[in-house]
Amino acid sequence: GDELQRRIRRVAEELHSLEFAQSAADKNESNDVGQADSSEETILGIINELVEEKEDWFSDMSGGQRSKVELTRTVFLKDKCPHVLLVDETMAPLDPRSKALVMGKL
Repeated sequence: GDELQRRIRRVAEELHSLEFAQSAADKNESNDVGQADSSEETILGIINELVEEKEDWFSDMSGGQRSKVELTRTVFLKDKCPHVLLVDETMAPLDPRSKALVMGKL
């Protein structure tokens, strides 16, 4: 019901904050309204992917996307960050910008 939809939305927002899926509109400069519209479209796209039934959801993802999903699942959906977090293997597939986004969120 509503709780499931709220959780799916939260996962999509966390993944979006890590630039999980970038559309061409996200990469182009635009005004604030355009960026807000683009962000919402991207979040809705991620939600659609999350609810789509697949045999193996991970097989369609890059290594960086897999890392972002794992970080979201194990860290960013928690109420607080663990006191100790070993992220060497998780950070390896991320590009420099993604690493900076993750470190900023941590």
